[in-house]
Amino acid sequence: PFHPAIQYARQHDYIGFYEQEIEFRQELGYPPIQRLCALTLRGRNEDKTRLAAAHLKKTIEKSLADFNGLTLAGPAPAALLRAEDFFRYQLALRTNRMAALSKRLQTLIQETPLPEDIRLSINVDPAHL
Repeated sequence: PFHPAIQYARQHDYIGFYEQEIEFRQELGYPPIQRLCALTLRGRNEDKTRLAAAHLKKTIEKSLADFNGLTLAGPAPAALLRAEDFFRYQLALRTNRMAALSKRLQTLIQETPLPEDIRLSINVDPAHL
């Protein structure tokens, strides 16, 4: 009940909420300031999934070192770590150049082997993480 979003809603202060929220998003480069791409790895073995996510992060950092304006976060457990006997870990990439990033990621993902039992999904501009 003490969260600022709840307090703004309680007071019907939509403008105050927007001003506070957009400032927060500008500081962190969150949408709509920058675009977001979520990479989710899932597998039945948690350690293997976490290690695959860490390996993918290192590969992205190395391959996209020259990509200006890219922020890479994670890997971190997904909001729902375990779903239907699968463990899920996520990486988040933020940039203003999503078209260029998508092309580079497509090539990178095709060239990066993952264990057979690990699945990768890519979600550009996800509605939720």
